[in-house]
Amino acid sequence: MKRFRFNNDSGKSLFCWFVLLGGFLLGVLLPNIFWKTQIQKGGFAGIYLMETFTRAELAWEDYFLLLIKERMTGIFLLMICGVSVFGVPAALFMSVWTGFFLGGVLTVSILQFGAVGGVVGLGLFFPQYALYLPVLFVLTSMACSFSCKCWKNQKITAKELRSYGGKCLLLIGIQTAGIALECFLNPVCVEFLINKLQIF
Repeated sequence: MKRFRFNNDSGKSLFCWFVLLGGFLLGVLLPNIFWKTQIQKGGFAGIYLMETFTRAELAWEDYFLLLIKERMTGIFLLMICGVSVFGVPAALFMSVWTGFFLGGVLTVSILQFGAVGGVVGLGLFFPQYALYLPVLFVLTSMACSFSCKCWKNQKITAKELRSYGGKCLLLIGIQTAGIALECFLNPVCVEFLINKLQIF
């Protein structure tokens, strides 16, 4: 029977899944702990929803460029860190932060608006995160693989770098498609859910 090893790509991908789930759990727990003292007073869920609508009212070119800046910055940094010793910590940070963000927004939406708030909270991530999350898992796995070689002082060949660059270009294309979905389709989905469920 083959032993599980972290230096396998499947092992790294699975590990990043667990890290993201840990961040998600943290995002669920902290709002519940601080709900009565800070979060409820701030009305964070309502503010986030209003910010989403305000952004969607921008000209589509401005909104798209804003999303490019926000969604691509972390991806580019992780790609660069992936070919250095900083790849593993960068991958862990990205996974924890993404999980924390998803869990936090969903939890605060439920605490603020009840069960219907949870539905709208899910709508905030649809459909773009169907592309964002696979990009994150593949990229964190790649970054961990290359970074581990740097930690072990193993030589990275030109062929491996070309393969890494090609995969990064493909992931950038998928991430851009997700940004397009967030720009054009997500506001329609969120507005439909809010009007249908009469959350405001």
